[in-house]
Amino acid sequence: MFRCGGLAAGALKQKLVPLVRTVCVRSPRQRNRLPGNLFQRWHVPLELQMTRQMASSGASGGKIDNSVLVLIVGLSTVGAGAYAYKTMKEDEKRYNERISGLGLTPEQKQKKAALSASEGEEVPQDKAPSHVPFLLIGGGTAAFAAARSIRARDPGARVLIVSEDPELPYMRPPLSKELWFSDDPNVTKTLRFKQWNGKERSIYFQPPSFYVSAQDLPHIENGGVAVLTGKKEVLQEVCLPLIGLEQR
Repeated sequence: MFRCGGLAAGALKQKLVPLVRTVCVRSPRQRNRLPGNLFQRWHVPLELQMTRQMASSGASGGKIDNSVLVLIVGLSTVGAGAYAYKTMKEDEKRYNERISGLGLTPEQKQKKAALSASEGEEVPQDKAPSHVPFLLIGGGTAAFAAARSIRARDPGARVLIVSEDPELPYMRPPLSKELWFSDDPNVTKTLRFKQWNGKERSIYFQPPSFYVSAQDLPHIENGGVAVLTGKKEVLQEVCLPLIGLEQR
């Protein structure tokens, strides 16, 4: 009985040996193929996934770059506008200060600076006289020529010029011609230019010492020419009494 069992076991062993050899021979190849098949199976989706991630990150990065660019351009535009506005305001302020100081003597400029430095103190203004025989409205070339003509005919005439300009009568054309093209760096302070004959003169028709005070004009024996500056609006109730007329 044991012998038959041994024979059967031997026969089964002989049949299984080729199969085991076949498996042993094929298993290394299968081991080499299986990882390769798995790597090939998962390698492509990983690349696609990385590509998609890079594409999505690139798109979002492009959006961020565009937003930053728009923000920079906007801030630059706002800054340039604010700088231009500030520069224009400063230039306008300097221009007004320069114009207000033209035609004043050094003593008058010092007095004006001292008055403006003190807070709450108003600058005194020259008052109009109660009566004047000659009244000229406007402080331009025509008004000054009329005042000079009146004084030439009547040396004792009392002439009052009322002007909205803050300066004494001066020539306008040199401002856009001789002074504009002058090579003198101090021309804005001196306000002097060369005429066609080569002589140098000021844009003012006469120096401040030529004029008299408007308030003292009626009391000056030999008469004179007075100028009220900075009068933007001249009303009838002010002008008519000066020439001895009443408003109707």
